Amino acid sequence: MKISPTSPRPFFKELLFQQLRALVEVSRWKSFAAAATELELATPSVWQQVRGLEAEFGVELLRVDGKNVEFTEDGKALVDAARQIVEGFDSLHDMFAQRTRSVPQRLVLASTIQLLKHELSKSLAEFRRRHPELQLSIIDRSSQGARASLENGEADIAIVGQFDAEPRAAITVTPLTAYSFMLMAPTGHPLLTAPRVTIKKIAQQPLVVPSAAANCRSKLDELFRNAGVLHALNIVVDASNFDLLVDNVIGGFGICVMSVSPAVMFATRHRLPRHDAPVRRRNHRLASTHRPPRALRRVADTFLNHRKS
Repeated sequence: MKISPTSPRPFFKELLFQQLRALVEVSRWKSFAAAATELELATPSVWQQVRGLEAEFGVELLRVDGKNVEFTEDGKALVDAARQIVEGFDSLHDMFAQRTRSVPQRLVLASTIQLLKHELSKSLAEFRRRHPELQLSIIDRSSQGARASLENGEADIAIVGQFDAEPRAAITVTPLTAYSFMLMAPTGHPLLTAPRVTIKKIAQQPLVVPSAAANCRSKLDELFRNAGVLHALNIVVDASNFDLLVDNVIGGFGICVMSVSPAVMFATRHRLPRHDAPVRRRNHRLASTHRPPRALRRVADTFLNHRKS
């Protein structure tokens, strides 16, 4: 039986791929109901898909007698052609899935030496264990350097002290934790047993301070500036890392106020006495920033979720 075709027109734009897939599945299962189950559609929808093909090509594709489905010669010819199209399309998914598996995803993390050494080492080891398919690269930078690496595209994620300046629009900031400021001084220093320690009292002492590249330095400068004593500070050592700060405090060069993570405090607990500084209400916040292109956004989120857990 011939069916009047639709008016001549380019039909590839209107001909839905789903119609060809529906026809192939009906041929495979010899049942509209079974094909509908496979395609997760209602049975009338599959009927409509096949009838749409008949209307498109102007031919009868199949006949139904009860539960029996019999394809016409035209129907068999179209099924053979449609099967090649459907299988060819499905093979594209397999091809790109294989390419994705064969190309290792790379995540570059930038952070400070103290965070990498004391805070992140276990998390990084566990992350590598859980995600062997990912290539994780780590670069050691100051907080400012880590953020710069993120902004210039060298790093995909940075775990740093949080800056006051707003990040670029393409950078996402996720707060992780906050560290209190601590006063570190040689054993027997009078400030360690003083009932009340003020910013001005601290400013009267020789100071061992973190370098300007450290995020907590800007917070300290802000506190001293607000107290009106920034211009009068006696800075005797400007150190680039925490171990150097501790060594100079132990050596008697001066006292130090800086944010210290619990892990660092535990690691150095036998070396240096500490005192909660009066600036402890001004916590130094730790944040993660990342510049996630679409291919790496899931990877970055996975790392952050594991880190926060």
